[in-house]
Amino acid sequence: LSLGDMPADTYRQIYVRVEVPAGAESDGFTYPALVLEYTLEDPSVSSSSLSLSSSSSSYSESETDDDFTGTDNDDPWGPRWEITDAAPKIISNRLQMDVGSGNVLEEIRSKWSTTGQFDVVVYYYIDANTDVDWWRIDLKAEPQDGSGDYWTASRLYNTAYYAEGIHSFDQYDDSETTLYAKVYATDMLEGRLRLKRDIEGTTIRAYYWNGMSYTEMIPDTPISSSAAMKFILRAEVGDGDPSLDMSFDKFNHIKGTWDWS
Repeated sequence: LSLGDMPADTYRQIYVRVEVPAGAESDGFTYPALVLEYTLEDPSVSSSSLSLSSSSSSYSESETDDDFTGTDNDDPWGPRWEITDAAPKIISNRLQMDVGSGNVLEEIRSKWSTTGQFDVVVYYYIDANTDVDWWRIDLKAEPQDGSGDYWTASRLYNTAYYAEGIHSFDQYDDSETTLYAKVYATDMLEGRLRLKRDIEGTTIRAYYWNGMSYTEMIPDTPISSSAAMKFILRAEVGDGDPSLDMSFDKFNHIKGTWDWS
């Protein structure tokens, strides 16, 4: 907070209301918080002389979080996201992805990457779908090390697993071959997907929201990477002519540092 010109040996007391992102646990970390409003104790100082500012070491909600607020049919916000497949749009203040025959994939990728510890959550909503093999919704972590491997926390329908659908933690190689999948049966039409890297900066964990809390999808063998990550939101269907109408909301980068380079 910059108070502008102030006489020497004086101070002003400011009351600040903040909003802490949903899903942040009380585990000793300092969480990003968006300053919503401030009130001056001393009315002789004009509020117009106050300004809010952020630096590279502090968190600004406008940097990486996104609630996809916008005018219907807007693209997702260009400084934050690049559209990498098809044409997802803002509809009713969510990111809408409708996929099916002739349009089998819609996808956006973060323009920023995160290093070290991270914790990322996104909400999903399934508006309509056909139970034809197969369709999927992904929160994807893409390492920026040239390996081509990646990891997803997913909600999908695939008759090879469970008829009602699954949540899944998957690892893929650069040829899109599944190296590992841990699956959990579900019929949820809305929920949350979460990817997290521990504070030591190597172990990657995935979670889904069970309606009351997060359930970790624990792999049989720990999955690790120390690479910087970009994040992808995507909806995809297979070639059996299924359809999926869904939306994302409340993308939240709870912990971690980021790089826009």
